[in-house]
Amino acid sequence: MPEVITDGIENPSLDRSRHDISFVPRGVWWIVALAFLLRFGWVIWFHTYRFSQPDHFDFGQEIGCIARSIVLGHGFGSPFPEWSGPTAWIAPLYPFLTAVVFKVFGLYSTVSALLLLGLNCAFSALTCWPIFLLGREVANRRVALVSAALWAIMPPFMTWAVNWVWDAALTTLVMTWIVWLAFRLGRRITLRAWLGFGLLWGIAALLNPSVLSFLPFSIAYIAWQTRSRGERWLTPAMLCCAVVLLTITPWLVRNYFAFGKFVFIRGNFWAEMRFGNSIYGDGTWLAYTHPEVNPYERQKYLRLGEQGYFDSKKRDVQEFIHQYPRFFGELCFRRVLLYWWDFGDITEAAPDVLLAMARRAFSTLALVGLFFAVWRRRPSWFLIASLLLIFPLPYYLTYPYGRYRHVIEPLLLICAVYAVAQVREFQRLFVTD
Repeated sequence: MPEVITDGIENPSLDRSRHDISFVPRGVWWIVALAFLLRFGWVIWFHTYRFSQPDHFDFGQEIGCIARSIVLGHGFGSPFPEWSGPTAWIAPLYPFLTAVVFKVFGLYSTVSALLLLGLNCAFSALTCWPIFLLGREVANRRVALVSAALWAIMPPFMTWAVNWVWDAALTTLVMTWIVWLAFRLGRRITLRAWLGFGLLWGIAALLNPSVLSFLPFSIAYIAWQTRSRGERWLTPAMLCCAVVLLTITPWLVRNYFAFGKFVFIRGNFWAEMRFGNSIYGDGTWLAYTHPEVNPYERQKYLRLGEQGYFDSKKRDVQEFIHQYPRFFGELCFRRVLLYWWDFGDITEAAPDVLLAMARRAFSTLALVGLFFAVWRRRPSWFLIASLLLIFPLPYYLTYPYGRYRHVIEPLLLICAVYAVAQVREFQRLFVTD
């Protein structure tokens, strides 16, 4: 029987394993194993587990300092080396994970560094699994396998796991699962699945609340698909949202008692706005405005207290926008270009130029893949478009950074591979033997 070709590669309807969560080819697990070996090998070979600053601040930065405070009995606080009281600078889950490791294996010890970076390597490697499942939803099995393999072997997708004691790898894994589950639950969902989806979203919010911008779109997609089948959707969707709220409420209560007012999971938005907006700004992170770098800013943070410091940054940002609205708009536009195409000032060294060109090509391919998904009316197009368009919005206002885009890079990678598959399909229309 001749091969049936449609939508880029083989006919999705012929792939009987396409919607079967229990079927994952053995090759995917080999890809996961390879991904972990490459990442942890990087940690060992390049000694990224060795942190050198005398105050250990390079060991997890604010997260490491908060974990130290927890281990030493001062509670969730002090995001910098000096003791400064309770904090809402960072979301709670990853600092608590770091604190557990510190408690068991030693504060700032080499074993703790190896274990935390090893966990990050495992989180990043395991992301190959939902990438494969998501690739089958967006396109087909071949695109899924290629996407998972590229995630495993490409160094740019490894760097945040192997160099940083941070939540980037874990948040990326959780969010990739959430996107795939939204696809999956859109076809069939029970009340228990609604509640489980809400719990997973609550966990994601406590890891990194910036991902919550995608929450209404994921719930809306599942509700719409459920409604189109004539099934109940309003009450289960409301219960799902209630579970999200119940999951994060204990931390909101903690923040209220710690600061005497309502503070969301993280309270440093206005500080982040200030770190990217100034009359001397260029759209990037202005390191000299951050307490991590600037001793004057550090002393100001300690003197005013965290909430006082955040209030001062809010006033600074509002004054800047009021005085320079046009320049603020120009900075936001520049940040859009920086986020997607890295059109920042780079050195003339060949490796930097080549790396910037590769990033631009990758982003362009991903957006082309998004266009094809929308044009061909793939079932996944709404979720893909909403995540890629909505998630970056806060970083257009503050500043772009590679770690901030890592959360959506699995989907960008799938879209890029899908774009290449579509270009090859179009070539077949014009090439004859």
